[in-house]
Order: sequence, then structure tokens, then C-alpha cells
Amino acid sequence: MLELKRLSVDDGLDIYTMLQEIPAEENGLINKANGLTFDEYKEWLIVKQRDSEQEGIVDGWKVPSTTFWLYADGIPVGFGSVRHFLTEALRKAGGNIGYGIAPAFRGKGYGKELLRLLLNEAKEMGRSIVK
Repeated sequence: MLELKRLSVDDGLDIYTMLQEIPAEENGLINKANGLTFDEYKEWLIVKQRDSEQEGIVDGWKVPSTTFWLYADGIPVGFGSVRHFLTEALRKAGGNIGYGIAPAFRGKGYGKELLRLLLNEAKEMGRSIVK
């Protein structure tokens, strides 16, 4: 069974472990949690939660985004983020959605399902995907 869960500041060791398995940068995906200590990860969760609650553009470029975890049979296998809107620069290079699957779970269709679920989340947020 697949389940998409929104990031929570209470997320624990299972998410932390998965994020350590996904490279810090791969195919354009940036995983800023890779390499953090567990305490740094808990602080990172707080920042990511704030990112989802932000309104407007911060620091001239940063748009709000919400992070989600993909669980398969209760095990986190990947993550994705949905930007709430795009700047002109993000329309050219960036887009609304980014996602990654932990290496041990690749090649099983999880990426395709994660993208489908993230597209649904973007639609529910009322966000339009770049044309």
C-alpha cells in the first residue's frame, strides 16, 4: 500500500535514515538533509515546515513549498516537494515538483506513483503546473 504523508516536525529516524540514503545532489534533485546529524535534521524539519507556511517570495527568490514522504507498506521510500507558485526564473529552470526515491527502492514504479500523487497535491493546492 502506498501513502503520501506531509512533512511534520515530529518525523523521526525512519525518514532521517531514508534521507541519508538519497544522494545530496542527483539528476537535478537537491537533498539538503543528506549528511546532516540527527539534531540538524530535526532543525531542518522546522525550516521545511516554515517553508510550507510561508506566503509570498522571501529573500527575493524563495517561494513556498511543501514536502511529502512516500511510504510503501509503512516504510518511507522517497520524498517530493511541491512549490506553491513559480517565479519567472523557476518557470525557466526549476518547475513546481521535485522528487527522489531511495536507491534500494528504485526500479519498482515508486517514482511514477510519487509524481502522480504530487501532481494531485498540486491540483488540490490550486496550483497550476508550468505549461
